[in-house]
Amino acid sequence: MKLYTYITVALCAVIVALPLTRPSHIFAAESTTQNTEQTAVETVKEAISNLVSAKDEKKQTETPVRIDTLKKAIQLAINEAKDLRVKLIGLEDLSDNYETWKTGKAEKMKEMLEMLDSFKKDVSKLEADTETTDNQIKGLGEKIKDWREATYLPLSNEIQDYFLVIEEYKTVETAENRSSKIEADIIKLDKRRKNTTDLKKLLENANSEIKKSKKINDEAKDLFENTYFPKKNDALSATTTPITEGEIDTVVVPPKSVRDLVKDSSNKVRNSYKIFIEMSNLVRKLLK
Repeated sequence: MKLYTYITVALCAVIVALPLTRPSHIFAAESTTQNTEQTAVETVKEAISNLVSAKDEKKQTETPVRIDTLKKAIQLAINEAKDLRVKLIGLEDLSDNYETWKTGKAEKMKEMLEMLDSFKKDVSKLEADTETTDNQIKGLGEKIKDWREATYLPLSNEIQDYFLVIEEYKTVETAENRSSKIEADIIKLDKRRKNTTDLKKLLENANSEIKKSKKINDEAKDLFENTYFPKKNDALSATTTPITEGEIDTVVVPPKSVRDLVKDSSNKVRNSYKIFIEMSNLVRKLLK
């Protein structure tokens, strides 16, 4: 009897602990404000946009404030770029294709940092010049904004896409491990001749969601490679059948991005955890 109580309590504890121990990034795709890197990007974007679109003011206090805003925006961008580059350099045990990609993107990010440092010096020059006008500050802000949108963001988004896919694989693996532990405990309950039929059905549903999650994230990985790896991208284009005018539908659904697919995968994992919680409630009833 004591052994049975221990087993059921252990199973309940494992399931109840799941929401507390699952990777926090599961819900990151639903709200970019929960992602530190994305928050930094949005902060820089807002700061520079506000600076560029600001109305002319006659107050002498406006110039120092705008310079300070620009300095902070550039520093945030520098911090983000450094963080991404460090994460890239730290990647290990990669395939040849990914090793080549990593090296190239790390070098590109180094160039981004050099450009950001150049912008930082430009701001310092404006700050030191007592004759600096608001138009000069806005002009520099516009230059930084254009460079950021055309050059920096595409690179930053590509690197972040990679890490989103990799982190999602870790999330799926964690869910798989939890499922295996729960399955082992259900087997122990079976040996005690307890009715685990409902638990098994729920676990089967959870495993189905996890399986779908992994499949969707595989699609995200394939899309990443088809988008950013030249060889795969060329092969895909070469085998694509041209669409004739009569085959074009009136409603065109935009293809999902890597981030869209990662979000879909994360939602599937979240569904599995909801089922685990439902199993926890069922185990509680067995304990009564």
